[in-house]
Amino acid sequence: MGRRSQNDAIGICHFSLLLSGAAIGLGLLAAVPANAQSVGRCGFQTAKLEFKGSPKEQAECLLRKVRKFGNVDAATAVLPAPLDEQIGQPTGDLKAKLEAYLTSQSLDVAKLGGGLNRPVSTARAGAADAPHARYFVIHDTSSPFLGEGTTFPPNDAPILNKLSGYAGPEAVAHMFVNRKGETLTGHDFSVPWRATKLETEVIGKPSKGLFLHIELIQPRHRDPSGGRRNDALAPMPGFTPEQYAKLALLYAMASARAGVWMTPAFHAAIDQGLSDGHDDPQNFDLAAFATALTDLRAKLGAAAPPASTEAPATPATAPVETAALTEEAICARLNEAAATVRDKGQDLIASNGRSFKQLYDECDSGNTFAGRTLPSHNGRQLKCSTDKNRVTYLKKFDDGTILFNAKMSVDADGSPVIGGSGWPNNVQTWLTFDSGPATERFVNAEEVPFVVVPLAVPNSDIGFLRQTGIGKGDLAVAFKEGKCSFGVAGDAGPWFRIGEASLKTHEDLGNPQCANAGQRPCTRLRGGSGIGIGSDVTYLIFPNTRPVPLTSQNVNEVSRRLGIEKTQQFLTKYHNP
Repeated sequence: MGRRSQNDAIGICHFSLLLSGAAIGLGLLAAVPANAQSVGRCGFQTAKLEFKGSPKEQAECLLRKVRKFGNVDAATAVLPAPLDEQIGQPTGDLKAKLEAYLTSQSLDVAKLGGGLNRPVSTARAGAADAPHARYFVIHDTSSPFLGEGTTFPPNDAPILNKLSGYAGPEAVAHMFVNRKGETLTGHDFSVPWRATKLETEVIGKPSKGLFLHIELIQPRHRDPSGGRRNDALAPMPGFTPEQYAKLALLYAMASARAGVWMTPAFHAAIDQGLSDGHDDPQNFDLAAFATALTDLRAKLGAAAPPASTEAPATPATAPVETAALTEEAICARLNEAAATVRDKGQDLIASNGRSFKQLYDECDSGNTFAGRTLPSHNGRQLKCSTDKNRVTYLKKFDDGTILFNAKMSVDADGSPVIGGSGWPNNVQTWLTFDSGPATERFVNAEEVPFVVVPLAVPNSDIGFLRQTGIGKGDLAVAFKEGKCSFGVAGDAGPWFRIGEASLKTHEDLGNPQCANAGQRPCTRLRGGSGIGIGSDVTYLIFPNTRPVPLTSQNVNEVSRRLGIEKTQQFLTKYHNP
């Protein structure tokens, strides 16, 4: 491993760069004096004991891809959902959901960093008045070191899964995860510990307890392109699905104990710019980690305890609704409140600094989106000017809820009317159900109320889903002129268009689409492909709320019931009658 000793004061992660040759010439800086105001590439602020920027901006810097020999990408990381919206946000009822899940799976908290009722460590070596741990640091062990060669043992090989060698009172990290997803707790998450050069050699004692450290076992070979002594060659993919799943659980456990979703970080990015830094984790897949978090969220929802029948304790000054309102009452309040509630949200901003409303307005007037020419379809140039989005507002609230007003085009995907004899196989939808026969895995637009969300701009950081955190099956409501349709996010469409919904949603809003009134299944749509609503339809979408399980049998009932509950909670929080 190069410098492989497990007694290394910095940790067992390797620094391949130093060993890759005497004449490296990369100009790494010497350790910065501890009294400096800002340290390292991501700007650790010694006075505040945090990196510069918001938690999300910090993560974008600290999760930049790590490459061989300690090279860290200059470009900030693009955070996939749900990371992009949850980092730095309160964890809410996560602790209760985790407790239910751990019980249902008979999982031992001693192997997961400790019990949920204990707080995480605090900075300044555990000082009571110091900030709690903020950073969830991902390392790889860079071991076992396998010397020369290019092939690696199978992931279930004993040599890749032995954890006992990492144990002991001087264990270099809080947690260790082997290739099979098995864990060893080096220190409880409540124990202040240091494992990066920034902590040990630059900031010193004030930083002790600010970082939680997770080591993922990853074997290494010597890279022939480097010097005589290096351990730069890592497997691809770098980690196993079992490791990502366990890492997601550990991240949730630590965050629940901290009370906010912690800021994840890569070891090498933290130490970038410091002499004798590290090169881990190699070949880490952020998308795989995000998928593991999404899967965990689904499992937590399925294992969550039944809701209490008692009214929640709430300060007397807060506007409270202790009794559930009827669908009609909720719908009436929602239609009444939209015009004023919208001002309590913030404009949804794209990664280029412009609001999404501005981008859709640009397309409506000039047929470009963020300066891009629209694609062609069947030899015809697509245009917004002939099917305008007509976005009046597009807002994001501090709890993540999305509210916007636009036109409503017609989506018939998933329905027999456009599938003909090939239905349902040739009318797939973005959302697929959790279970059921093959003919019922896609969402039938004629039977299920759903809204359509825009896909990401190709080869760009601009993405509606990325900025909102909306996922397949999340709860959604469309409403207009006193009518409401409670459903889900069920399909995805072009990046330059917003405002579209299923045949059933149109029917709920008083705009039925079948040319033969009442016909089921419909054989012909009005106007050939349906007649949409030209403007002033309001959409309310709740990210990270996909019901579990979600099937063709329960989708309408569960999306209606839970959608009404979420809408009532939204109105209670943001609308003062």
